[in-house]
Amino acid sequence: MNKRTTRLLGYGLLTWLVPFAVSIPIDSEISIFLFKSIMIVLASATGGGLLVLWFRDVHENHLREGLTVGIVWLIINRALDIIILLPLSGTPAGPWFTDTGLRYLMIPIMATAMGYALEDAAAGG
Repeated sequence: MNKRTTRLLGYGLLTWLVPFAVSIPIDSEISIFLFKSIMIVLASATGGGLLVLWFRDVHENHLREGLTVGIVWLIINRALDIIILLPLSGTPAGPWFTDTGLRYLMIPIMATAMGYALEDAAAGG
């Protein structure tokens, strides 16, 4: 596996692992809505920061790169949830998808938007 692919997969793993690691020590007595809000904000900050790092080495085809990164990271996050979180929580797949899985669409949306903005800026737009 080349360095670029390793970085792509590693960053994708971090977009899932950082919020997961932070969620473990959070007191289970807090409101579920507060917990979910914290996780969404943390995941967005983590993903945004990793996208900035990713795009530092991208000098062309920004839109395609954003779409590719977004799809790969989406697959990684959904797969890890299905493999790890669903069994731990006992949540059936249907409710998970409508409650959590749908939120992961933020990943390709943010990555594609960043790629579009960078491509537009490079074109002088």
